[in-house]
Amino acid sequence: MYDYRMLKKAKEEADKSNRDKCKTGCVVGVKGKEISRGRNWKEKTHPVQKEENRERFQEDSKTHSMHAEIHALTSIKGKGVRWKDVTVYIARRKGVEVEGIVKWGWGV
Repeated sequence: MYDYRMLKKAKEEADKSNRDKCKTGCVVGVKGKEISRGRNWKEKTHPVQKEENRERFQEDSKTHSMHAEIHALTSIKGKGVRWKDVTVYIARRKGVEVEGIVKWGWGV
């Protein structure tokens, strides 16, 4: 039951993204309780995202936009969350259609 609610929240978060082509939203939960949200951003970044992009693109001139998953997961770092209890819900939209939804967890 809470999986449906969490995926719905991830879709709502995707709607808030300021990306043009593809909007992604992410909700992080522990035992059915939401602990964090994130969405992809054009103008916002994080050192973790920059490092990941460096591995992907081989050049540092690439714009480092924030991914929804990085946005949500970095906000819970250092808060005593046990990673094996975390479930990540991701929704991706292109236009008005939902392209895909994912539920993923370390303890699964």
